[in-house]
Amino acid sequence: MNIIILAAGEGSRFFKSGGKQYKQLTPIDGVPIIERIVRQALKFSPASQVLVVLGENPECNQEIMNSLSNYNIKYCINNISRKDNNLISLATAFESLQSSGSLNNSTLVVECDCVFDNKAIELMTSDLKSNEIRFSNIG
Repeated sequence: MNIIILAAGEGSRFFKSGGKQYKQLTPIDGVPIIERIVRQALKFSPASQVLVVLGENPECNQEIMNSLSNYNIKYCINNISRKDNNLISLATAFESLQSSGSLNNSTLVVECDCVFDNKAIELMTSDLKSNEIRFSNIG
């Protein structure tokens, strides 16, 4: 299974509202939100390939990659993340999966700023069929 984590945003609204670090690195129960998602997904689908879509901010990207250095993660860059929405990030991820020959696998797409409990992640990763794409978000 592929797990795509959309993390290209820079959190400008988050900073304006008082956030002190990039939203992807905000701790939930002491763990950066992006690492929490990776841990949960790999717990319920340990053989998955995780692909994180990063944006145009090199500092943010480096901090995210540093926080995930203990995991076998692949990355791709949405080079127009400041002008787009998650659809372009998703297209960037699909291009990356296609070039690596993994596009035909089942795929779970998770927005990085959503917090899920373990049961929700377990449901999202279960019973995915080949070529099926499942989107998970809140709201």
